[in-house]
Amino acid sequence: MLARANLLGLYGEEMDPATGAYLGNIPQALTHTAFVQAALALRDTAGPQA
Repeated sequence: MLARANLLGLYGEEMDPATGAYLGNIPQALTHTAFVQAALALRDTAGPQA
């Protein structure tokens, strides 16, 4: 996902899977909140050895 961010580190509402082009608006918080929540969930499932 980090490679798909634009120069400002933002994500579009939708992306074309073939080209990675942004479609729609760029929401300021919703996508980023979901990205952080996913990272935290992965961290929590990795266990203490991670």
